[in-house]
Amino acid sequence: MITLILCGSALFFGLLLCWNYQDKLFREKGNIKIWFVLAAAFVLRVVLAARVRGYSVDIGCFTAWGDMAFSQGIPHMYAYAAQNNVFLDYPPGYMYILYLVGLLRHVFSLSADSSVFSVLLKLPATLFELGTAYLIWRIGCKQDKQAAGLALAAVYAFHPTFITTASLWGQVDGVFIFFLLLAFCLLCEKRHMASTAAYAAALLVKPQALVFFPIYLWYIIDLFVKKEKGAWLLVIKCVGIGAAVFVAGILPFSAGQEWNWIWNLYMGTLSSYRYATLNTFNLYAMFGGNFAALEEHLLGIPYQVWGAVLMAAVVLASAYAYRKRGILTAAAFLNIGLCLLGTKMHERYILPSLALLLVAYLLENQAGIRHCFGIFSFTAFLNIGYVLFLALQPQPVYHVPQDDVFMITVSVLNLAAFALLTYYCFGGKKFETAIKK
Repeated sequence: MITLILCGSALFFGLLLCWNYQDKLFREKGNIKIWFVLAAAFVLRVVLAARVRGYSVDIGCFTAWGDMAFSQGIPHMYAYAAQNNVFLDYPPGYMYILYLVGLLRHVFSLSADSSVFSVLLKLPATLFELGTAYLIWRIGCKQDKQAAGLALAAVYAFHPTFITTASLWGQVDGVFIFFLLLAFCLLCEKRHMASTAAYAAALLVKPQALVFFPIYLWYIIDLFVKKEKGAWLLVIKCVGIGAAVFVAGILPFSAGQEWNWIWNLYMGTLSSYRYATLNTFNLYAMFGGNFAALEEHLLGIPYQVWGAVLMAAVVLASAYAYRKRGILTAAAFLNIGLCLLGTKMHERYILPSLALLLVAYLLENQAGIRHCFGIFSFTAFLNIGYVLFLALQPQPVYHVPQDDVFMITVSVLNLAAFALLTYYCFGGKKFETAIKK
């Protein structure tokens, strides 16, 4: 664990050093190009993916779902899972990718324990994370900030937290983050229908996309407050596009299913894991509530009441953050606030905020955003790395002990960083996020 922390910290602070000297290291006509950055990051990630099998629970699920998608076929896999009481709580979006994984495993007769299969299973998240880095670079180019865009793309591509999540753990948050960041960047460009389509794709991959819906709600309200011409028609078109993409994504899986099967799937996923926190180093972890039942009490009040009240407060506060700091920073504020003050949060749910803050900094060049990105990058790495470290022990530990000093310390640091982000969002001059088309 100490080696992991030291290596990750060295890599991260090395990236920050490159960030500070971006004009010298990442000149547009220099010898360091985006494809070199992506290729180097790809090689590093593949090597790590081959050496570490990953978080056994998630790896086992993805392997089984890929095999089931291939053997039963896409139209029947959810019906088969329901009939045979097979655990399957992911929405259909990532099942398309797992079908290809299952197909390739069958064609090449790959063992689930082989290094080649480990790389194959983790490859989609790796490619999408590198796609996100490329997207960051493209945004920089659009803003005439090629050097900054390339530097921040490198920061994302070599970010130890994302490398740990995709290449070591084996999770697929990188796929979800790509579509989510794309959706908000398109919204900043006022490409509304394309943004809605990308958001629907993110929702097809992970239900956590629903966390970010209030940002779209504030945007719609803002349209009507400003009395934008054709606002109603625009909203109707966007809803139609989003619904069309979502229905197109789920339709191939709907054979033999009840008409409301997808609703039941999402609601079942969102209502599961009834704990104050699930290894997220947040307010409840700080007070010993890791994996405490929602019905248990903190200061005489059930965790579920604390969560409901504080989550509602964060959502309402995000409306002001939206008006003050714009789309990307408000989305990051909303996500981080819900992760640290809301209940039922996994340790990885904070990851989209890192990508959002990185692009927000690229657009605004504000020190406050950079400080928040740096702190949350470090705490997220400590959180995810520590949970993975415990899970990889000869006697795996999947629930961080409630009195763990390391968890409590990082939780305090997280809450202090959120106070800093709140101060930044609620103070200073108003800024409206915009990306050149």
